[in-house]
Amino acid sequence: MTLYLNWRTLIILPLACIAVAFVLLLNFTAPNPTGRRYSSVIPSQQAVITGKQDWREAEIVLEHDLGIPFNDSADTRQCICNVGSENGTPPGRCNVCLVPPVRISQNYTLPDFVTKDLIIDSKYVATFSIDAQIEDFITAAQETNREVWIFVRINTNFSPATQSRIQATGGDIIPYFVVDSYSDPLDQLGKFLLIVGGTGIALILGWEAWRWLYNPSPDDPHEDVDALDTIDTIDTVDDATDTVDETEAFMRRVERLSRKEIKKRDDSNKKR
Repeated sequence: MTLYLNWRTLIILPLACIAVAFVLLLNFTAPNPTGRRYSSVIPSQQAVITGKQDWREAEIVLEHDLGIPFNDSADTRQCICNVGSENGTPPGRCNVCLVPPVRISQNYTLPDFVTKDLIIDSKYVATFSIDAQIEDFITAAQETNREVWIFVRINTNFSPATQSRIQATGGDIIPYFVVDSYSDPLDQLGKFLLIVGGTGIALILGWEAWRWLYNPSPDDPHEDVDALDTIDTIDTVDDATDTVDETEAFMRRVERLSRKEIKKRDDSNKKR
C-alpha cells in the first residue's frame, strides 16, 4: 500500500507545535489560585520604580494576579482570632473575626488574603519555614475547612517537610515571584515549539511554491492515470486515422488500374 502525503497532511504537525506553544506562552496553566506559573511583574524591579519595599510590591503583584482584594481594608479587615473573642470587640486592627474563632498562639493573626475557601499569604523571603503565624494559618484552615496557599520567590528555599504540612490543608507552597535573570522552562519550550512550527510551515509552503513554479505536472497518481488514458485514446484515434488513409490510397490505386485495363480493351476493339 502506497501512502501519498500532500502539504495539507504535512502541515498538521507544525500547526500543532504552534498551538502548544501559544498555550505555554499564555502562562495560565498552573494549578494554583492565580492560574499562573509565575508573577506578572518582577517585584524587585517594580520596587525600584515605586520606592516601596520588595515584599510590599510582591503583595501588590499577588493581589493583581489573584483578583482578590488585599486583606488590609479599614472596613473589611478579616483576622483569625483566638478563642474568647467571639463575644467581644475584634482585637487589635481586626474588623471581623473569622467564624468560628480557633485556639491559636496569638490574640489574632492577619493573612494577606482570605476567602470562604482560602487562606493566602505572600512570603518574599530567601528561606521559608513554618513559624507561629503559619502554624496559626494551618490550625484555622483545619478548623474552618480552608486551604492554605503560600506564595514565595522563585528561588526561595523550603524543605519537603514544610511543603507537606501546607499541602495537608489542600493548598501548597508556590515558587511564584520572579527574580532578575529568571527564565521559565515552559516559556523556553513554548518559544522553541513556536520556532519549529513556524519553520516547518515556511518550508512546506516554500516547497509547494517551488513545485508549482518549476514542476507544474500533477503529482496525484489518479491524475497521472487519467493523463495516460487520454494519451492512449489519442494514439488509438491516430491509428484509426492512418488506417482510413491507407484504405483510401489503396482504393485510388485500384481505380487507376481499372481505368487502364478498360482503356486497353477499348483500344483493342478499335484495331479490330
